[in-house]
Amino acid sequence: MPTKKLEIREHTAGVYHIQFYNGFIYSSSADRFLTRWNPELGTQDKFAIRFDQSVFKFVIFKDQLLAGTASGDLHFFDLTNRREIKHYTNHTSAIFSMAIDEVRDQVFVGDADGNLTIWKWSTATFRAEFPMDCGKIRALTIHEDRLYLGGADGFIYVLDAEKMNLLERFYAHNEGVTALCVLGNTLYSGGKDAYLRSWNRFTCEKEKAVPAHNFAIYGLIAMNDQLISVSRDKSIKGFTSELKPQYRLLARDGGHSHSVNSICSINEQHFATCGDDRRIVLWSTEND
Repeated sequence: MPTKKLEIREHTAGVYHIQFYNGFIYSSSADRFLTRWNPELGTQDKFAIRFDQSVFKFVIFKDQLLAGTASGDLHFFDLTNRREIKHYTNHTSAIFSMAIDEVRDQVFVGDADGNLTIWKWSTATFRAEFPMDCGKIRALTIHEDRLYLGGADGFIYVLDAEKMNLLERFYAHNEGVTALCVLGNTLYSGGKDAYLRSWNRFTCEKEKAVPAHNFAIYGLIAMNDQLISVSRDKSIKGFTSELKPQYRLLARDGGHSHSVNSICSINEQHFATCGDDRRIVLWSTEND
C-alpha cells in the first residue's frame, strides 16, 4: 500500500487540479492562484499566477501552459519567459476538462455547457468548436487516434481525433461521466454514480463494473498497470486492471479530510493528490 511521503498545505482554499511537469508539481486552487512546488522539499517555487477567477483545469506541454477559469476564459502562458501569450473568451461557462493531442499538435477543451473546442497548441490559436449537447464535459482523454469524452448525460462519446467524426456513443454512468483513462486495450470510466467500469476499447462493450466509492469519482489514472481513483468521498483507492480492489487511503493514513479532487503521476513510484482540505499529498509506492 502506498505511504505518505510529504504534504503541502500552502493554498488558502481547496485545491482543484494538479499536474507534474519537468520536475515540479503545478496546482490550481479556489484561492485563484496557480502555483508551482518542489516535490522533493514540499516548498513553493517562485512561479505563481494570480487569476480573477478560480482555475478548475489546466494542462502543460512543451513549456506552455493553458488554464481554463470558472468563467470560461482561456489563458495560454509561456513558462520559459513567464508571460501570457493569448487570452480567449470563446467559452462562456466553466472549463472542466482538457486533453493534449501531442501527435496532431492540438488541445481539446470542454465546458459546463457541453461545448468542445479545439486549439492549435504550438500557435495558441482557435481551430473549431463543437456543441456536443451532452451537458457538462468533465472528462476528456486522448489515445492514439481517438478522443474519448464523458458527458453529464451519462454517455461516453468516441470521436476521430483527426476528422472529429462521432464513431460511437454509449451509456456508461447514471448522473454523468466524471473520469476517463486508457490502459492497454481497455477504456476505464468513473462516474457520479461512484462506479468504475471497464470497456473494450475496440468494440466499446462493457467488461466489468465495480461500486468503487461512496460518491462521485473525480480523478482516475493508470500507473504501473494498475488504476488509482480519487473521490468526493475523501478516499484514494487502488485497483488492478481487472478492477479488483488493492488498497484504500483515508485521512487516518495521511490522506484527505475532504473531497479529493485530482491526482497525477510523478514517476513509477510516486503520485500526488489534492483536495478541498487545501492540501497536496505526495505518495510513495517504493516499499510495496
